[in-house]
Amino acid sequence: MNLNCIIVEDLPVAAEYTRKCCEKSGQLDIKGQFKNVEEALAFLNTEQVDLISIF
Repeated sequence: MNLNCIIVEDLPVAAEYTRKCCEKSGQLDIKGQFKNVEEALAFLNTEQVDLISIF
């Protein structure tokens, strides 16, 4: 069973690195990637995830 997750990161290089690590794990399904907390909260008002990666 994979965990649903989102990535919250404003630096494109760091966000891409995090995305690649999540994909490589084979255990995480990335449901969204956001540049700030406000965008992530708007998403979370309608969706449910198991893990939030914030740097």
